[in-house]
Amino acid sequence: MAEHREQRKKIWIDKLQTYVFVRLAVYFVFYQVAAWTFLLVWREMSAGFAMLLGESAGAALSFAAAAVMIVVLFAVFIYDTLRFTHRIVGPIYRFRKTVQAINAGEEVPLIQLREGDQLHGLKEDVNQLLRLLEERGVIVIKKLPAKQESKQPVSV
Repeated sequence: MAEHREQRKKIWIDKLQTYVFVRLAVYFVFYQVAAWTFLLVWREMSAGFAMLLGESAGAALSFAAAAVMIVVLFAVFIYDTLRFTHRIVGPIYRFRKTVQAINAGEEVPLIQLREGDQLHGLKEDVNQLLRLLEERGVIVIKKLPAKQESKQPVSV
């Protein structure tokens, strides 16, 4: 139990944590740069729009421009977050399918991940475990046809 508590004191546990932290930091910096730049531009635009279109029309147009910027930034962040989480959830899905196949007594293929996927270290550990279980006669590793193996993504 004491060992478990010692591990909890570690702040940085895995390189995936670093990758997520850096990505969040980049989001934050990107948002701050965009927001402050837009604020400076907005002040100038508001004055120009007010002179050309009048106070109320200028304010409305400036507000619309700010709303468009917010929506575009939100869409970019959501799209990138979905892509990023897909690179984590996809491998987790493969691990779950492998565990389910083992529980069902089926042949299991070695886990293959795409280039760019996260959790490659875990993939290597699980594949090593699968090979060990096959040596002990607990499972059978499904051999993929040569044609299908060549289509499998290259591990990093």
